[in-house]
Amino acid sequence: MFKHRYTITAINKTTRDECVMEVSAKNKDAIEESLGNKYIIQDIQKKPTEIEQTIDRLSVRSVTEDDILKMLQFLAQALGRGVRLRKALEFLLASEEKRSVRYVIQQILDRIKEQFTSYYDVFKDFPEYFDHSFLGIVRAGESTGTLADNILQYIEDRRKMLSQKDKIYGILIKRGALFFVVMAVATIILTFVIPQFSKLFEGSDHAPDILIILNGVAAGIKKYGFIVLLTLAGGITAFVFFVKQNYQFKKTFDRLIVRMPVVGDVLRTYYTCQYLYFTGTLLIKNVNYIKIMDILIEQTHNIPFKEVFEIMRENVVKGVALPDMLKRSEQKLKTSYRKVPRGYLLPSLTQALEMGAATGSMGQILYDAFLSYEVQLHQKINKAVKIFDGIFYTLIVLIMGTLFAAMGAAMAALYQNAGSII
Repeated sequence: MFKHRYTITAINKTTRDECVMEVSAKNKDAIEESLGNKYIIQDIQKKPTEIEQTIDRLSVRSVTEDDILKMLQFLAQALGRGVRLRKALEFLLASEEKRSVRYVIQQILDRIKEQFTSYYDVFKDFPEYFDHSFLGIVRAGESTGTLADNILQYIEDRRKMLSQKDKIYGILIKRGALFFVVMAVATIILTFVIPQFSKLFEGSDHAPDILIILNGVAAGIKKYGFIVLLTLAGGITAFVFFVKQNYQFKKTFDRLIVRMPVVGDVLRTYYTCQYLYFTGTLLIKNVNYIKIMDILIEQTHNIPFKEVFEIMRENVVKGVALPDMLKRSEQKLKTSYRKVPRGYLLPSLTQALEMGAATGSMGQILYDAFLSYEVQLHQKINKAVKIFDGIFYTLIVLIMGTLFAAMGAAMAALYQNAGSII
């Protein structure tokens, strides 16, 4: 029988020191039999072979966000009971069935074994699994001693957003598939059927105008279609490149999105919710406001909103009260601090800040406001989806209606002028 490599965690019976060793053995029973006299064996883990490690690396892409949230929920519950992160991960590694998730857990364990300074430093090395929002929650939780509660609250809020995101993605996938089918049918009709109808009117002046127009479009598609597709692909590639690589271009694009109807309203509500959520939850846990803004700025990707939060942070450092900051900005008073740009955060945020300052419970007031704004956010997303559906189906009806109208007009013209055409 072939031997396998095992990693053993054990305690020396003589020195009482904990040690980790690697041995080759046929099975776990053989290890316990050979080491049982000198060591108290605590854990035995079989090391994956090179082939198994390769399979793990190939399958890591199948890790879903739901898998990560389930893992975080277990870790948060373990931390809440006083279990160390390493022990919790080792237990999870032994019990997890999904190979790709085990690979992620092993990566984190290897990082902890190299050097453990803080939970934040561990998780931030894996941005493909843990986003800026989560890292901000971890940093705040470590500073207040409420890491487990923070992670559990993050999971609850994240699952709400994932449910909404899955709904939107489902709609986009279904509409995208339908649009692809419609465009394929429309292209076939336009490039093959319409020219055949046009041939019936050759040498005649009875061809309907709509048929003449569409026949010209069909001829243009046949002649320039490939060039148009190539240009479109190049344009999209260039756009993505500039958005990722050019700061000023991305800033202009982000500002344009915020100014757009419907979409801009959703974005303004979303970032207002983000501000209320981070500020409210972390103020309740006695986190310093400047540190809260640092976390919020770090996880904000929209450049104009990021600049708004940076200005707010700068003003607070200068001693400006939160309610006065937005209020004076709206009144355009001359002050020594930088004015917060208008048109980004929702104007009603000022009322929540004033109420929090008046009652002395800023954190709770802002979190309550977040719960209210969260409902508005979902309502606005649903409204945006309905508007998108309306535009989408109108476009579909317009495309197919034009094609069928052209074919119908051609058949009617043929019927009416059959004698002269023949």
